[in-house]
Amino acid sequence: MTTSCIEYSPLNQASTEVLDNPTPRINLATSEDIRREMAKVYRETRCNKILPSNGTKLVYMLMNILKAYTRRLRR
Repeated sequence: MTTSCIEYSPLNQASTEVLDNPTPRINLATSEDIRREMAKVYRETRCNKILPSNGTKLVYMLMNILKAYTRRLRR
């Protein structure tokens, strides 16, 4: 199964301005939610919607959230 991606040029990555309307809050309450968000970041990186360097950072943060979540469950 192959899907085609629409090529988007990444937003101005050098900008550090604060947006008035930030992105909606993502539900990361379960390991499945975190896995789903990691897959979304992967797809967006693969389709050039976000830069690979930003995708790497996001997945790194998600992995740390997942580790913290699984440690909490083991207690």
